[in-house]
Amino acid sequence: MSTFDLDIIIPVYNEGPNIGRVLDLLAREVRGRFRVLICYDKEDDNTLPALAPFETTLDRKSTRLNSSH
Repeated sequence: MSTFDLDIIIPVYNEGPNIGRVLDLLAREVRGRFRVLICYDKEDDNTLPALAPFETTLDRKSTRLNSSH
């Protein structure tokens, strides 16, 4: 079981143009093991496609949480 020093919860709604900068900044500035939890409501949120490149390149775990369920 993996453990993290920090969980970062990011609620999003159509943040596709911005989420990449946020994830890059977190990767550069946060020390220690951390996990990013992306919380979204709707499948058509434009944030979701923007996350795809980061799911394979970040060495830290990221999780998408659908808060509508």
